[in-house]
Amino acid sequence: MSKKSINKIIFGGLLVTVLLVGGLWFYNTKNANASTTSYLTGMVRIGTVKKAVSATGTIQPINQYNLSSNSGGKITEIDVKIGDQVKSAQVLAKLDPTQSQQQLTQAQNGLTQAQLKLNQLSAPPSQVSVLNSKSAVIKAQSDEANALKSLQTLQSYKNSATLNAAITKPQNSSNQGSNTQSSNLQDYVDNPADLDSAIAQASITYQLAQANLNVAKAQQAQTNAGTSSTDIQLAQSQVAQAKTTLNSAQTTLNSAVITAPADGTVTAINGQVGESPSSSQGSAASSQGSSTNSQESSAFITMIGASDIMQVVVPVNQVDIGKIIVGQAADITLDAYSNKNFQGTVVLVSPTGTTQSGVTTFNVTVNVTNTDNAMKSGMSANVSIIIAQKQNVVTVPSIAVHSKGSTQTVSLAPVGQATPVVRTVQIGLDDGKNAEVIQGLQEGDKVVTGTRTPQAKTTTTSNSLNSALSGGNTGSFGGGTGGNRGNYSGGTGGSGSRTQN
Repeated sequence: MSKKSINKIIFGGLLVTVLLVGGLWFYNTKNANASTTSYLTGMVRIGTVKKAVSATGTIQPINQYNLSSNSGGKITEIDVKIGDQVKSAQVLAKLDPTQSQQQLTQAQNGLTQAQLKLNQLSAPPSQVSVLNSKSAVIKAQSDEANALKSLQTLQSYKNSATLNAAITKPQNSSNQGSNTQSSNLQDYVDNPADLDSAIAQASITYQLAQANLNVAKAQQAQTNAGTSSTDIQLAQSQVAQAKTTLNSAQTTLNSAVITAPADGTVTAINGQVGESPSSSQGSAASSQGSSTNSQESSAFITMIGASDIMQVVVPVNQVDIGKIIVGQAADITLDAYSNKNFQGTVVLVSPTGTTQSGVTTFNVTVNVTNTDNAMKSGMSANVSIIIAQKQNVVTVPSIAVHSKGSTQTVSLAPVGQATPVVRTVQIGLDDGKNAEVIQGLQEGDKVVTGTRTPQAKTTTTSNSLNSALSGGNTGSFGGGTGGNRGNYSGGTGGSGSRTQN
């Protein structure tokens, strides 16, 4: 072999060696850069931290009115249609008032009679009634005296001398009546039992005369004193009842004309001219929030009030209900407007819970300002009730805070090739997204929120590089049994490969 050929072989070998060494250096440098850890960071800012209880519900009108009539008449006219905007007191429909007018007339007559009776009882006694009661007492007194005298006379006849004297006295008289009396008295002598019977009858007559006198005196006293307070109170009660009946009849008559109780929109009409209205539950029954379907279907006309304020009722788990109080603010979003927020206020927390599938919830009612009249009844609403809030405070992303026992720390983002610096902080309100920083950080600081290690693809070197790195007897890198260097490895007579981590 010539010297020139030997030089070419040596030069070729050196060239291959240089290429392999250069490739290995390039690979190791690239792989080292690929495995370098980078940091995700967040900024410390001035902001608001809100802690909230979230729930979902359905938008409802704050006032819904179910209008009906109990006048008993049929529909004579309907002056609106579904969707009409109406004003308070505007006439919506009319019914035949004949039946209710008759009831009103009867009630008016009843009140007149009750009032007349009360007036009579309340008036002072007339002169005639006073004189009549006095005359009745005088007569009763005379009757009582005569009855007593007759009884006493008969009782005296139990003495035989008195009886004989009474018999003798009439005999000396020529009066026919006296002779009859003498005959009767003689009978008492012959039949003493008749005298006893006459005395008993005279005693009864006297007792009756005494009772009549007592009655006459009581009537005179009542006449002089006027009507008793008990009778007047009873008459007053009858007048009050008659007025109630009249007011009810007037309300019934008024319900023959159905008017809007407030500004609003007509949402349903259940009936046609010539038919009876579908309900007799009252002339203008209103309810907070939406009514049940049965209530809506039973109403003649249904309308909702002005929609500048709407309402949503959401079920809140019993675990959170203790945090909810009336007056708390709420943020509301609607599925229909993903980029629009509405503001609301808690107005009612139900005192009674509902349990379903082992979970107890309490209804919370939130009134919502209907900005731009965008809310429609029936829309789904996502409600976040603000239970705690800090505004214009230093905040840090919650994910950057680490707690161990009572110690809280964050890692400040590294500058250049430096490593993060751990700093102890004091955290206040934390809403799960941002946390209030009481001490340890200031606006503008950057904190580590996570790490990122790039994952490279797994690649295989070219055939020429594999041949050069094969194990064999001539392997320069890793050849033979278990030779290793860096990320290259060779098995017995195997080929070298690399995996980017």
